[in-house]
Amino acid sequence: MGSNGHTYFQMSNSKVFRIFGSENELKAVIGYTSSFRMGQLLQFRLRVAAPLEGQDLYQFMCSVFIDAVIEVLDAGKFSRYEEGVFTVGTFIVGVQDRMFIIQSDCSVSECTADYTSVGSGMEFALGSLHSSRYDECRDPKFFQNTGERRATLAIAAAAAHCVSVGGKINILCT
Repeated sequence: MGSNGHTYFQMSNSKVFRIFGSENELKAVIGYTSSFRMGQLLQFRLRVAAPLEGQDLYQFMCSVFIDAVIEVLDAGKFSRYEEGVFTVGTFIVGVQDRMFIIQSDCSVSECTADYTSVGSGMEFALGSLHSSRYDECRDPKFFQNTGERRATLAIAAAAAHCVSVGGKINILCT
């Protein structure tokens, strides 16, 4: 879905996708907010060498990965420099069963919880994800509380309360 905060349009392209490279390239899941152009550049132009054997993944994301992101977004004329700060959009990267949030200033944060969210419905989605993590919610009589189910409920909660969230729900797992 595309939205300007007041109106929205159903779109055929998803804001969640996989990047596959050759055997020596990073394989990841990316979900983004803000500009479709940023997502298109990340999806179709971003190619990053896989981390070296034994390389710290957080260090890799903060250096090799983010440098490649900056290069792709800058070459695609998407990035902006405002008061000496490089700015892009916000997105989540899932790689090797870990989640990283890339902020608009290209800072990298690793999530310590088993869930995260970005975008205009973030607060609603985080609330749903938090409340569905408890064991009593995992009772099969209550519902099958898989990660996919939790993500679906979180997006549905955000869509129910936030005008700029909606559309088809696409979920990809690492």
